[in-house]
Amino acid sequence: MKTIAAAFAATALMLSAAAADEPDLIGTWTAESGVMRTTSGEMLTLGETSTIEFVVTEQDGPVFSGVYLWVHPETMQDMNDGSQVTHRAEEQFVGVVHFDGKTITFADHPDTSIYSGQLIEADRMELISVEAGPHAFVGRIRLVRQ
Repeated sequence: MKTIAAAFAATALMLSAAAADEPDLIGTWTAESGVMRTTSGEMLTLGETSTIEFVVTEQDGPVFSGVYLWVHPETMQDMNDGSQVTHRAEEQFVGVVHFDGKTITFADHPDTSIYSGQLIEADRMELISVEAGPHAFVGRIRLVRQ
């Protein structure tokens, strides 16, 4: 019984130490490069034709939230279902740092985009983006904190 209690205490100490090592994500993360492809065949080059920023405004341990801002070129065509393209938007997101302290996942809302990736350095991350549904897209993004 003492062995189980000691193991539990050691695990609790390791978890609390890991929590203290979670990265600080507060700040503005701007896409420096990347590509996105939509179901209508549009290719967007991030940092050139399109801009993306994630502004992390709140963080409580491993969970964080903020605002996702993006601008796509006015030349971008209608979506594959004929609906009009939104060329600029601001959406909310929520996210979490995985147990390894480097992998992150977040989701914007009200859309259904999911972003997952890793911190490469304290001020640099790489993400894969996926959105399903009628306006689906996939992409990869390199971001740097300003």
